[in-house]
Amino acid sequence: MKTKRIAISGLAFDSTWLSRLLHLRSGEEDDMKRLSEEAQKGWLVTGIKGMSYELVQTAPQNLIYAIDYKEKLDQDYIDIFKAGGWEYVCSAEYIHLFKAKHGTTPLHTDIESKLTILTDVSKKFTRYTLTMLFVFACSLALSALTAPWKIGFITLLLLIFTLAALVGVVFTGMPLMGYLGRVNKLKKQLGR
Repeated sequence: MKTKRIAISGLAFDSTWLSRLLHLRSGEEDDMKRLSEEAQKGWLVTGIKGMSYELVQTAPQNLIYAIDYKEKLDQDYIDIFKAGGWEYVCSAEYIHLFKAKHGTTPLHTDIESKLTILTDVSKKFTRYTLTMLFVFACSLALSALTAPWKIGFITLLLLIFTLAALVGVVFTGMPLMGYLGRVNKLKKQLGR
């Protein structure tokens, strides 16, 4: 059985100024469209590993995909979507992928429920980003207190830790900005 992987384009990003600035694809919407196109070619998603979808070759199918965000997935939750024609595919932490036949009612038909879900996700990423900013600031302060002209083990360790914290800020801050952009877009649609 043939398998392949395709990259996730950044689920947090939508058509925001940031995605246009960084030349990112439109995130979730683009990914779901791409997965549907792959299904029409006979490639179905079986899982998510790292930053890519795993696909297996089967007979072509006319499917649509959708993502939902929930901290903990349970069978009752899956059954609710199943009753609406959606089949659970896989999860990656709090991100859950579902598929359905083309023409099935979307997972979230109202803006309010999508706004609630994305607000919860953005709160989680706010905590992550603030934690990483705190770690970065502390490691930067400690680095500044050490003698920069003496490159010893502690200085090198602090430098590595500071750079790792900076990477953490980027990898939590970028999705946070994407989710906040999507939340603001939905709020505008609701007139808030």
